[in-house]
Amino acid sequence: MPRATDRPTPALPPAGLEADALFWARPVVLARLGSLIEAALAEDRADEDITSRALLADDARLAIATITAGETGVLCGARGALAVFQRLDGTATANTSLPDGRRVAAGETVFEIEGRAIPLLAGERTALNLFAHLSGIATRTAEWVARAGGTAVLDTRKTFPGARLLQRRAVAAGGGMNHRFDLAEFPLVKENHRGLFGGGGAGEIAAIVSRLRAAAPGRPIEIEVEDEESFRAALAAGADLVLLDNRRPAEIAAWIASARAAGLTPDPDSLEASGGITGETIAEYARSGVGRVSLGALTHSVRALDLSLHIRWK
Repeated sequence: MPRATDRPTPALPPAGLEADALFWARPVVLARLGSLIEAALAEDRADEDITSRALLADDARLAIATITAGETGVLCGARGALAVFQRLDGTATANTSLPDGRRVAAGETVFEIEGRAIPLLAGERTALNLFAHLSGIATRTAEWVARAGGTAVLDTRKTFPGARLLQRRAVAAGGGMNHRFDLAEFPLVKENHRGLFGGGGAGEIAAIVSRLRAAAPGRPIEIEVEDEESFRAALAAGADLVLLDNRRPAEIAAWIASARAAGLTPDPDSLEASGGITGETIAEYARSGVGRVSLGALTHSVRALDLSLHIRWK
């Protein structure tokens, strides 16, 4: 693990990332964040912190809470942590709050807030849970984006219920791209759709694309394929995106080469690999000829970044 003195030059947030002041002030973000915080604090019974109230109820002094990184990583969610403390103490103010997308080193102070001691103690776990989880997503995304070598790295809908908006923010903070947010954004035809529509054969793909063009004009259409015949059918039908699910990199490369030899012109930016891809295999998939790689592991099984909080009297 890097020592506190082994600090690389801080990296700026990814180009194009919406500024913290804009994202965290959006009404939909405030609503989703607020509901998550309320649920977490209620679960923790933060308003009934028996230990802190018994020991500190008569102490009116202000305290300072400092969050420090225990390892190198990419941050996301300092403003979420601030919202936790301000829910418990409306007078709490942040002295330091590093932005989403900022790379930090072990031992670096990433957040500092001043407020009443009991609310700081009561909100500690909820604030750290949120901040560390989102920063873990941002860190993993940044690592895998670097390994992908220019191929777009996208998230999926494999997110925790109610937290998708924030988890997608963390992916963007790590330099990744967001896939469709929900089922209504644009059509993505999966294997089950095809099976129910007409049996799942490659010959029905043209009819599926035609039906969706009429139902969702102006929106991209993505088709999941499971064999080479379906892959070619999706290209021939003019699908905007083709999802190659659970295919090996060598197999994908062979399908692309074969399609080109047959006169089809697959655009790498319209080809997406997904299914079982990890940090160890993402580089190989990126070299297979696709322009997009989507990974549920960016959000569904990420390790939290090591963050710790220390409180002292002002």
